[in-house]
Amino acid sequence: MAIMIPSLCDPASVNGEQYIFRALESGAASKSWVVFHSMKLGVHPTQLKGEADFVALIPKMGVLVMEIKSYSGQIYEGYSKGRRKDPFEQVWNESLAIRDYIHSRSDLKKFRKLPFACLVVYPFGVCEPNGTAYSRGQFADASDFGEGDVSEAIFKKFRTEIDRIHKRLGGPAREASADFCGESFDILKNALTSYLGFKESPQARVRIINEEITRYTDEQDFLIKCIIPFNPRTLVTGLPGTGKTISALETADIKKEQGKKTLFLCESERLKEQVKKQCSYGDISEGISGQCIAATAKQLSEFADTQNGKFQNGKIFDFLITDEAQESLKDQKAAQCADKLLKGGFENGMWAIFGDISLGNSFLSEIPDPNIDKLRENLKKIRPAVCNLFLNCRNPKEICQTAYIFGDPSLNYELIARPNGGEYPIWKYYNSEESQSRLLADNLRELEKRVPNLSDIAVLSPKTNSAAARLASDERWKDKLSPNIGSENKIRYSRIDDFASMESMAVVITDLNTLDGLPAERSFSLAAMRSKYLLRILADTKIRPQVAGKFAQRKASLSETAFFKDKMFKNLNL
Repeated sequence: MAIMIPSLCDPASVNGEQYIFRALESGAASKSWVVFHSMKLGVHPTQLKGEADFVALIPKMGVLVMEIKSYSGQIYEGYSKGRRKDPFEQVWNESLAIRDYIHSRSDLKKFRKLPFACLVVYPFGVCEPNGTAYSRGQFADASDFGEGDVSEAIFKKFRTEIDRIHKRLGGPAREASADFCGESFDILKNALTSYLGFKESPQARVRIINEEITRYTDEQDFLIKCIIPFNPRTLVTGLPGTGKTISALETADIKKEQGKKTLFLCESERLKEQVKKQCSYGDISEGISGQCIAATAKQLSEFADTQNGKFQNGKIFDFLITDEAQESLKDQKAAQCADKLLKGGFENGMWAIFGDISLGNSFLSEIPDPNIDKLRENLKKIRPAVCNLFLNCRNPKEICQTAYIFGDPSLNYELIARPNGGEYPIWKYYNSEESQSRLLADNLRELEKRVPNLSDIAVLSPKTNSAAARLASDERWKDKLSPNIGSENKIRYSRIDDFASMESMAVVITDLNTLDGLPAERSFSLAAMRSKYLLRILADTKIRPQVAGKFAQRKASLSETAFFKDKMFKNLNL
């Protein structure tokens, strides 16, 4: 997917711009582009200020400036003297403004020969240039797009214009195009981002990421609308980040609206609180007389103890939703209690169970697990509808691929919904507890500036006596760090396993002293996949050979560009 800046299209934009935004974001030809939308131009050749609808940076070629027109009609010489502005004159002046800025900066001297092309796009209409002032190659319209990929049609026009520029300007323009990739590409991207006001605030960045994550994918929509309503018993499976919890919460909301008395069972206290707040469920600690109740497995197990096996209330729930099932249903007492409270029980009742069953410790696995063997056998007899979610909608590609390369090799996501955000995980190495404490403090100070709230940062470790726990005893940090993973105003720190059902905008993994063996790989993946945005890894310097070895071994299986792999390797700091 293309990198779009900003990453969401303003809903107030005209239809034509929204259409082109979506086409470029997901287009086959534009997947390596960086595309600015509504680029503000503080210096303009003909007016006090201006705005370019789209500016696309295209590797190894140049820059494409686009003006989008949602209407159609005849264009002729002297058109700008009429009611509407000449669209090609508009886009030409916008490209001049950007080129003038590049020429004004000595540090961008290498881009002065970079080819710029201009295009006026009519997504819904047909452009009819009249006379000699305009050529058909300066426009793209609905007749160019047909039923095909819009990005392909735009790229075809752009490539034709770049070829023309190369013939006219010769070697310097060709060399500038050839060099426009990798670090050079990033330099211009960052220069334009900084100058043209697209440096988003931490608050805006976090809001946009949350909006990206909470937009339902097609497969989630199909699950909620077409699978669960027509199957009394549904088992929803998927790798971390595929939207199981989002789907579980939406199902909980729907069941409440339908008047179904529902029990929502989960593992973590924080998810239970989210269900209560978002779906207006009651808490089992207040009893089970309410319409819809949320409970952790621990709470349900304790509730079973109060019933002494008699369950005088009988089977009272119409529907059961279980999230984090790979953990919550390991508690046999909680599972038995849910079975007794659900009308029809697991065998004949109505339920939707969501779990990370692809990780191998699930109840459909053949791996023996005494905690859930009985439930596993029951599920095989019941034969519920099984729906697998494949599309990762939580993590950006950089984090997904890091979890795959250095962690569990089964986490090889073929489908990732969120665009490449350009934030590659950064590795740092320590050789003592003191040096790790300094690294951790430095990274936390940096991340504080990148996210709006301290609680948007989580420090995860395979150890209880972690670097974060030690840092929390420091007078300078004790008021900023908390072992309470539900804290809303402090940096949270935790063992990796205890954070399994959580997520955070920024994650720091500490105390990493091995990547060898499946348990270590799964632990690393579990920690990395908790991050929705930024990831920092603090590792013992002794495991540098392991880091280098895993990258060399698995990078070939990544279907990513050489630039992507080079950027990942550079951030390993080997």
